[in-house]
Amino acid sequence: MRAFVFLGPSLPRSALPPDPRLVPLPPASQGDLLALLPERPGAVGVVDGRFEGVPALLHKEILHAMSEGVPIVGGASIGALRAAELHAFGMRGVGRIFQACRDGGIEADDEVAVLHGPEEAGYLPLSTALVNLRATLERAWIEGIVDARTTLHLLGLAQARFYKERTADALFRDAAAAGVEAPGLRAWWATNAVDLKAADAKAVVRATLEALDAPPSPPRPFVWTGAYAALAAEARFALTLDERLAYDELRLRPADYARLRDRALPKALAAEGRARAAPDDAPDDALGRAAAGALRRRLGLGRGADFRAWCADQGLDEAGFARVALGGAAVEAAAADPPLGFARRVLDEARLEGCYRGLAARGRDKRARLVDEGLPAASAAGLGLDPLGPLLAFAGEGVADLSSWLRAQGFRDVPEASRLVVGERLYKALVERDEHREAGPEG
Repeated sequence: MRAFVFLGPSLPRSALPPDPRLVPLPPASQGDLLALLPERPGAVGVVDGRFEGVPALLHKEILHAMSEGVPIVGGASIGALRAAELHAFGMRGVGRIFQACRDGGIEADDEVAVLHGPEEAGYLPLSTALVNLRATLERAWIEGIVDARTTLHLLGLAQARFYKERTADALFRDAAAAGVEAPGLRAWWATNAVDLKAADAKAVVRATLEALDAPPSPPRPFVWTGAYAALAAEARFALTLDERLAYDELRLRPADYARLRDRALPKALAAEGRARAAPDDAPDDALGRAAAGALRRRLGLGRGADFRAWCADQGLDEAGFARVALGGAAVEAAAADPPLGFARRVLDEARLEGCYRGLAARGRDKRARLVDEGLPAASAAGLGLDPLGPLLAFAGEGVADLSSWLRAQGFRDVPEASRLVVGERLYKALVERDEHREAGPEG
């Protein structure tokens, strides 16, 4: 069994124990824990989570996981907040931050929030959490560096700052502007600052690993709601880790992906029961006219005489041509906006061709090599490359609308495609380097 931990700026991955059962994951957002359940986790730890710009991790996901017997441990950051809210329902909280959240000492979510860098930078913290500033000030008071009144004044200044702007330097600037004197504090702070979040994150990791060896958690009752059922229906189609790696490999082979996509699409639409083909009646709206115009241009039927002759040869009138055009446009639209579970259906086609195993194996090897090199999420920007350069080379000549082409290739957006394309470049370079080393010096 494996222990999964959602982790980000609270603790660098380099500080994790070398336990093969431990699987670190990026900070959690809505649906991430739900999507993890098909992996059959032995235990899950929640440290960090995303909340700005994306929906946050749902309480309902945690309750759902526990209802299936998965022990959930939380602490340090959003994990502490969720554990304080759900400890009565079976979620285990660890660490001082959890205790303060549970007992009312921490009431605002922004006390644990920080500004941090992207995944390729290891979620490097760019601000300091208020819980860390408070813990450091309390230690300074206990050690006699500052008195109680100064401690409270400095804490008030830290609380007044927006969480993205909270740092020790900002605190000292605010103190100087407010006329608060704390001689010796800055020098003491440099070597005595308390990282409470990191300490609690380590406790979460330990507790999550310990949960693997504990007796199985009894299933807990769970009440479904309509909204959560819809989210679960979407998560039901989430890919396993091997499937995600294989799908990434396949999307980097445009011709192979397009072939398997076109085979999977009719099956997916039929199984979904969604009529996306053209209606029997001739369309008279703007979509039908646009589709007909696009098809005429593609077939080189710009002249009216050529168009009428072509239709006569194919046994179509103008309305029939519009119907055919709209059907093709609908299929193209479906390829760019596929139904739920479409990625797995494409992989099923790869299985039928016998190429799935090779895709997954190459994906695992790539992931291992990039992780060993410390490049699990390398981006063009992080490597100093023009972000569009690798993508344009990948798409090749003749692609007028890069974003539309990438969506048809199964990519969510340009950043995702760029990450995979750059990762492929790095992987090939690493393979070539290792082969050169194995070959040894000539002669």
